[in-house]
Amino acid sequence: MSYSHINFREKIKDEDPDIRQMALYDLHTELQKEGFTLEDQVQRDIVDAMLQMLEDNSTEVQGNAVKCLAPLVKKIKETYAEKLFLSLCTSCLQGKKEKRDIATTALKTMVAETPATFSTAIKKLMTPLVAGVAKVDNEAKLEVLDVINDVVKRFGTLVFEEHEHLQQTLLEALNSPRAPIRKKAIVCLASLCVFTTDALFALVVKMMVEGIERSKGENLRKYIQCCSAVSRTAGHRLGRSLDRIIPLLMTQLEAQHSASFTDEEKDEVRENIIQALESFVLRCPSQVGKFFPTLVAACKQFITWDPNYTYGDDNRDGDAMDEDVDEDAVEGEELDQEEDDDVSWKVRKAATKCLLAIITTRPDQLELLYGELCCAKNTLLPDRFKEREENVKLDILSLFEKLLQETKIITNVGRYDLVESSFLDVSMTGSFRVKIEARPQVKYLVEVKELVVRGLLRALREKSPKIKALVFTILKELCLLLGSNMEPFIGDFVAITREGLTEKVVGSNSALKTEVLTFLRVLLVTAHFYSASVSVFGAHIGVLCPLVIACINDRYYKITAEALRVCGELVKVISKLPKEADPGGWTKQLFACVFGRLSTQDIDQDVKESAIVTVGKILSTCTKYLSPDDLKKSQTLLLQLLRNEMSRLSTIKTISVIKEVSIDPPILAQYLAELSSFLRKSSKQLRQASLVTLCDLFKNCSHIEDAICSQILEELSPLLSDQDLNLSCLALELCNQILVKHPSSAKQLEAMVLPKVNLLLTSPLLQGHALEAVRNLFRSLSFESTVSCEGLLARVTEAATSKQALGNVAQVIAVLLQNVPLEGRTAVIQTYCGQLRSSSEMEVLLALCCLGEIGREVGLGGDTSLLDSIRQHFESPSEEVKAAAAMALGRVCAGNLKLYLPRILEEVRTSKTQRYLLLRCLKKLIGVASSSAAATAVTVKPELLASLPSLLPVLMQHSECEEEGVRNVVAECLGKLALTDPEKVLPELKAKTAPGCNQLTKATVITALKYTITESPQPIDKFLTTSLREFLPPALQKSEAPKIRRAAILLFTAAAHNKPALIRSDLSLYIPALYAETPVDKSLVREVNLGPFKHRVDDGLEIRKAAFECMDILLDNRTSSSLLEFLNDYSTFIAHVKLGLMEENQDIKMLAHLMISKLTKFPNAVVPLLAALDELTEVLQSTATTKLKGTNPVQQEKERHDDLIKSCLRAVYSLSLIKGALDHTKFSDLVNKVILMDKELNLRALFESIQKESDKAEAAADGDPRGGH
Repeated sequence: MSYSHINFREKIKDEDPDIRQMALYDLHTELQKEGFTLEDQVQRDIVDAMLQMLEDNSTEVQGNAVKCLAPLVKKIKETYAEKLFLSLCTSCLQGKKEKRDIATTALKTMVAETPATFSTAIKKLMTPLVAGVAKVDNEAKLEVLDVINDVVKRFGTLVFEEHEHLQQTLLEALNSPRAPIRKKAIVCLASLCVFTTDALFALVVKMMVEGIERSKGENLRKYIQCCSAVSRTAGHRLGRSLDRIIPLLMTQLEAQHSASFTDEEKDEVRENIIQALESFVLRCPSQVGKFFPTLVAACKQFITWDPNYTYGDDNRDGDAMDEDVDEDAVEGEELDQEEDDDVSWKVRKAATKCLLAIITTRPDQLELLYGELCCAKNTLLPDRFKEREENVKLDILSLFEKLLQETKIITNVGRYDLVESSFLDVSMTGSFRVKIEARPQVKYLVEVKELVVRGLLRALREKSPKIKALVFTILKELCLLLGSNMEPFIGDFVAITREGLTEKVVGSNSALKTEVLTFLRVLLVTAHFYSASVSVFGAHIGVLCPLVIACINDRYYKITAEALRVCGELVKVISKLPKEADPGGWTKQLFACVFGRLSTQDIDQDVKESAIVTVGKILSTCTKYLSPDDLKKSQTLLLQLLRNEMSRLSTIKTISVIKEVSIDPPILAQYLAELSSFLRKSSKQLRQASLVTLCDLFKNCSHIEDAICSQILEELSPLLSDQDLNLSCLALELCNQILVKHPSSAKQLEAMVLPKVNLLLTSPLLQGHALEAVRNLFRSLSFESTVSCEGLLARVTEAATSKQALGNVAQVIAVLLQNVPLEGRTAVIQTYCGQLRSSSEMEVLLALCCLGEIGREVGLGGDTSLLDSIRQHFESPSEEVKAAAAMALGRVCAGNLKLYLPRILEEVRTSKTQRYLLLRCLKKLIGVASSSAAATAVTVKPELLASLPSLLPVLMQHSECEEEGVRNVVAECLGKLALTDPEKVLPELKAKTAPGCNQLTKATVITALKYTITESPQPIDKFLTTSLREFLPPALQKSEAPKIRRAAILLFTAAAHNKPALIRSDLSLYIPALYAETPVDKSLVREVNLGPFKHRVDDGLEIRKAAFECMDILLDNRTSSSLLEFLNDYSTFIAHVKLGLMEENQDIKMLAHLMISKLTKFPNAVVPLLAALDELTEVLQSTATTKLKGTNPVQQEKERHDDLIKSCLRAVYSLSLIKGALDHTKFSDLVNKVILMDKELNLRALFESIQKESDKAEAAADGDPRGGH
């Protein structure tokens, strides 16, 4: 070891303070090294030296000694730490002022770094400190309380034995005549209240409430301050007492107008009361809900509380940007005249933050907040933009920004997702896109838009860069929400943009410039979206373009990158301008600037990527304004960037954007060669982007050489695998494009690609877009193949090696037969008809699948004997053959509805033994005849619509069937029919749920509605909100049969999962009924006598499972922003999750564990979770310590039990990540004593493995691209 302890001992005794100081400095350096250790004797010597140096005459030596204590306490044994603590504690309690000061500092330093395992040392420190509070003088008492507060905050659970004594001591200190001691005692008591038992905490609450009720003057202020402090630390524990506390505080808030305090003291009391109310809102949002109107009214009163200042009339008319008076100077003079003791700004700040807390925790109160703060009748919030105090003004603007953010709904969309034209589709930094829509409350913003914009423009005259940056952020949010409503202000916005980008600010103004550019980009995006706004920009292009060019040439890379993104949006607007605006001239200037920036070597990566994307946008939107030389230069530069590993991905995407530009053939050939070489790279993202771009180029470009096609096909072949169906789908699409544009490549494709496609056909994973790509490829091959149709059919049939592959093979065969002459097609059909009589089950299944698909795709004529041949297999002993026959019959009948449907309906009506199979046939028939493969709507055959009068009675007849399987098939049929003609079918379904109707029919009809809620938009969607409002509430009533209630819950779940907007407005109607199904219904529990023992049957189990599954869906990321987060009643939700934790059924228990883990990810759920943590801990501990019954459990029981324990520990680990969770004694004991320390349970290894899994998942999630505006 290079460090010499002997040298340290010698230097520490030196008379020269500098040498002693250097010795401590060297020790501190060594102690900070991770591998540095100390022997026992050395530890003892260093501890003695530290105590000596803390009493040194030199303050520099004392300071270095204190610094050494922080790393030292982690390197020594607990006994030596205990020695330090007790010695310092004695100095703190009994020493002179000089010694006491340094001892206090040393103690606080050690407490902050002491390992949690030093429990004995901490307890021995706490005992004399608590006892000494009452014995020391007032000066020492302040320092002792300070140390106690640090110990309690860090080790509150360890010193539980001192809680009662400490609380009593602090309550006595509250009666001290000295205000500083009272304040320290209040702070310490607030920290202690996090850890004390319910009984001790109840004493504090009682003391505070009675004190506020009975006290006056200074004592009243003391109790209000105490209540405010406790609310900030342990507000979640005050939830049960809020009905008494809040009215008391509101009374005292009003009483301050006539109180006998000074103005400053009154304002301090007001601030404390409002801060307490804010804490209640943040920590108990549900319990405070009923007081919101009162709280908002109080905040409205005090957000304007400024008795020492008169603002004057700020609502004058005129252009906000054309003011000649230097109002900043005038305002500064007025402020200079204010008295120094004016603290009214603290009251306004507290009121503002309380309103912010309401918006943050209860976004469902938007209607109330807009009505009280920001509408035509109440313009309080826009009026407050004139606030004179900078930090209060920042809070008011932040409040308005939060209000705007809660008014919009943001949904992530992928590259291929369709976005309806009524919603703004915004590209974020990079390729991340979101869809933005506004909540109904946006109407209030439209009412006050002029007042809001005028106030914001006036706020921009402030000197503070923070205020200016925040104003531009708010303007950006307004543009996203109001869109074309902001068109009248575009001239003002251009003016403030110019000022923001050209203004000289003392110090760095890069953050402000970046925010201004971001605002300008969003303004341009919205202008392009609302085409009517584009023309307004014509008069301002001459101002904007030079500004953007100057920012592109800025030295700071963040400004340059954002300016380039602005340029990309600006050229879109320029491309739509008339000739008078000189779009060509500005395009050339912008192109020259961006091209020059991109040509620069060693530029920042973000700048380079932004420049590449911007060049692509210029080329794709303004090609007509560029010279051939510019086009060639840019295409050549993109080729160079394509060959650069750091820039190739952005370049690939850019080439895809410019696909419609006339690319020079030699350069195009090099693009294709480079892109094909990327297909063998290991990066999936690179291969995927290359395939997409190659498809785009083949679709839009001609003059592609055959040699390039050959090279690409060679690279494509290895990508065709079921290991990655997304890549396989893109590769197949590219193969199809090559075959369509270059038929001569058919031979090579058949040799290299077709074997891989055949192998892919055998995979049970092949489905969706990938299967459609296979079908399209074979459709093209049927025209261009060098092999005969019979040869292709033979190759495809070879893939029918397993039952899972038969359906895919049959679909391809049907596609191939579409291009076969009638004679050849008839021969193939006859072959499969003959195969129906085969003794081989595989041959029969293949024949049934093929006949069904052929009947659907090309039709089988009017041969009714074929139906009889297929019907014969309804009698097969094989269930798979029966099912295949039903599907085949349905597909065949769908090919000729007019001929076959009446016969099928008659057989469904009369048959009893085969009605289930016939109904499955009917289901497939309806599904094929009303194909929903389209992304936007159902395509319906007219014959099916004409048959509705005969279809519906047959289905309703079987909706009363006792067999659940039959009813489920009927429900699916009714749901598919409702999609075809909602206006006719929905009233029929509604009629069957009227009072007195058959219960089985009701359940079937409600289940049918579930099948109408699909992921893609459908015409029925506009009827579903009303229909759900009519169907769900009656069906969820407890008076209904369990089957009906379960069907209603499953319907609600489907809506929450697929289309949450359908139920968002009526969520408060459905949620209470959902919660009502979570407790065990004893009336549904019965005992079955099985001779020697009795068996307990719970008929309500399936309903409860459905209810908890629905609650889990409400927590999914996709719906969090619109459903549970919108409702924001986490306390009630958690109470019902707790019921799931207490369930006997393991499935429900594990689902509840999962919900606990999900809840920890919601910021607004953290406080309710902490409030319920003690109750949750008891249930979780009961599960974690459960042991298997019996001495020799079977393997399946062991696995189920292990899964349950692991699920429970995941929930515990998620809870442990919440800040403050381990401060709860019960939960801390569960983690540290039961899970980590109990050797009998042996849970430590499993808990640590869960921690590692979580860390890996978090690291993987960090790689997801997410951006902001």
